[in-house]
Amino acid sequence: MDNNGQWVTIGAVVLLVVVIVYLVWPKGPKVTENYAYFYDLTDNKVVELKGNEVPPVIDPDTGNELVGVHFYTCGFCVESNGERFVGYYEKYTEEAKAEKLEQLRKLAAGEKVVDNTTPDQRKGQLISLDGKKWVELYSSAGQKIRFRPKMMSCPTKDDSFGAPQNCTHMQTVLEEEDTGG
Repeated sequence: MDNNGQWVTIGAVVLLVVVIVYLVWPKGPKVTENYAYFYDLTDNKVVELKGNEVPPVIDPDTGNELVGVHFYTCGFCVESNGERFVGYYEKYTEEAKAEKLEQLRKLAAGEKVVDNTTPDQRKGQLISLDGKKWVELYSSAGQKIRFRPKMMSCPTKDDSFGAPQNCTHMQTVLEEEDTGG
């Protein structure tokens, strides 16, 4: 075999090895479920539910109504640090919830969803500071509640101030991707 033929053979073998390694190599953790925070206003506790739930929902363990809760923090979002705080609560009217669930169904089916409504036309998404008095999200009072946490200041390492981080939704790794090996 001449010199050029050797290099072609070596190149083909190297390419084959790279392709095999790429196909077999673990891709890392796979996010398989989405979780979101909800709040049980009856028992005053946080509940994590998987999936794309639209509040209010019923707690499968207690039967209590759960509302969405938007947490913020100046540090880490995990409960163990005790730094997160409730920015506001959220829920939908029955009609608005049905519309939102239909949008989510279409998205899950790969359909294109176009929302041509203006904030003034969006009714039924409710927001509250205390879980007792609810106002329309897109009302003047609702926007004040929604942006209130973002207007707060958190001290930073360099003694400046920044806005709190939103901790509302989280994704949890449930399983490693199967690598066939």
